[in-house]
Amino acid sequence: MQQGYGRSIGRRDFLKLGLAALATSAAACAPAAAPAPPTGPRVSEVKVGSLHPLTGTGAFEGNLVARGVRLRIEEANAAGGIKSLGGAKINLIEADTQGKPEVGQSETERLIREGCVVLMGAFHSAVTIVTTQVAEREGVPFVISVAVSDRILQRGFKYSFRQQPNASMMGRLTVRALKEVVDAASGQYRRVAFIHEDTEMGQSISAAAFSALKEAGFEVVEDITYNAARITDVTPEASRVRAANPDIILINGYYADTLLWVRTFRDLRVSPKAIVGLANALLSNPNFIKEEPKLAEYMIDGNYWWNPNSERARRVKEAYEKRYNEPFTNHSAQGYQSADVLVDALERAASTDRDRIREALAKTKLTDIIVPGDSIEFDETGQNKNAQPLLLQILQGVVTPVAPQKYAAGRPVFPIPPLEERLR
Repeated sequence: MQQGYGRSIGRRDFLKLGLAALATSAAACAPAAAPAPPTGPRVSEVKVGSLHPLTGTGAFEGNLVARGVRLRIEEANAAGGIKSLGGAKINLIEADTQGKPEVGQSETERLIREGCVVLMGAFHSAVTIVTTQVAEREGVPFVISVAVSDRILQRGFKYSFRQQPNASMMGRLTVRALKEVVDAASGQYRRVAFIHEDTEMGQSISAAAFSALKEAGFEVVEDITYNAARITDVTPEASRVRAANPDIILINGYYADTLLWVRTFRDLRVSPKAIVGLANALLSNPNFIKEEPKLAEYMIDGNYWWNPNSERARRVKEAYEKRYNEPFTNHSAQGYQSADVLVDALERAASTDRDRIREALAKTKLTDIIVPGDSIEFDETGQNKNAQPLLLQILQGVVTPVAPQKYAAGRPVFPIPPLEERLR
């Protein structure tokens, strides 16, 4: 059963927090902010653990998230550290989960033993379920950088916080935006082939999407589940999709496996009216455009992104690309924004006490953010109430927000041109 943040869980009586006066601070510093003088009691450092798949399954995406986290921590340290702690620097200790829950568990335990007072991670939902459980048991705040499963925050935990959209938001809002695009094109294209990977991430998103598709009047003509870590040939499954002749292929997955799918569709000359990602790691990634420029053009993805209307987001994008010599992606943006939430909470907590940090996180109200949404505020489960995915389309080689209208930087192209025309 979920409990309110004020409830007691054993030895850590949160009611005692009412006796502590939490310091306040300005919103997280912008990338170019100049160092400010320290104001609080001096602490040498604050140890923060960062858990992501740096090798193994999901390493490509995991490193993007980790680099976003790293950039924000570097900025905070360069700007004078945590002022309310006398200018304490954040000591970011990185750990490699390898995309494996058992490794994530052991690495989480190690980081806590080494003195980390707050943790971040962990990209894979299945890994994050385990790492947040360890953190909850030990009373260590955990800021979820990327992990979409609803179940992570449905267990009544008090130490876990997520600023990105969850699976229900991803599924429901992506299908809603897709319906708007289809309706604007006469509304006749409603036959969908749905492909989704079989881990916690795929299962949770597909459940939300299936419900939303039915409510929106789409017909699922093919439903394929696959194992992203093991699949090496999708020709039989792609042939099933071709035989079903869908208007839209809706696909949820990671970078490498989705690349296999779209190349196989090309080879089999599958030419739907659109290929649409659902929290897909490939279809809105600039690296896909570099690898397969013709195949990438017109691809659509419902995913988190940075806010194209935000001046701060543009500065962060520029800083990231200068620092790492690679495009600023959805995963990098979420890593950065989650670290920004953490920096803000540390400043307001004015303490390295885990409970005071947790309380500061629970009271977060950030408005100077780089992601869509008016603010980041957590509900009683630790989920950001205002998280907003966008519908993104690759147009003229650029990942472009096309919906909702408030964040659109271009108009969607639907139906997309036939495959043979796109490959010329």
